[in-house]
Amino acid sequence: RTQKRVTKRKSLLKMGPKRPSSAYFFYCQHVRPDLQKSNPQMKVPEMQKKMGQDWKKMSDEEKEPYKKEQRDAWEVYKKAKEEYENKLPPKKPSGPFVAYVIDQKERFAKENRDKGGKQKLTLTEMTAMCVEEWKNLDEQVKLKYNLSFKEKIKDWKEAY
Repeated sequence: RTQKRVTKRKSLLKMGPKRPSSAYFFYCQHVRPDLQKSNPQMKVPEMQKKMGQDWKKMSDEEKEPYKKEQRDAWEVYKKAKEEYENKLPPKKPSGPFVAYVIDQKERFAKENRDKGGKQKLTLTEMTAMCVEEWKNLDEQVKLKYNLSFKEKIKDWKEAY
């Protein structure tokens, strides 16, 4: 039953608003009709090649209207996506171990930096260290995470 909920949420996410096109695609939408009128015998692949070559030759100032159109479309998309995601059923809460890793992430990041501020360990290595800590963790501390998880699951089931 839980798997159905997770699968349903994922499928609903896919049905959300589509990401906007790139500036180049906005340019193609603008130029293609004129190119088709002036060259009716030109095939689609040739047309794409010509538009691509012309795009590469354009200066940044010439590309700016299409970039602005893309930025505007991106803003509209972000708002629509946020509104859509707010209507979706709630996301299933992470397990107790994941909550522990999130709590410890900053500490591990600080402890595992060299003098230059670079990470000494990879994310995989830090996660492995967290696994070892979790295995050796006091049962009372684990109980805190387990109870928190059970409470979150209960809330999630009620909301769903």
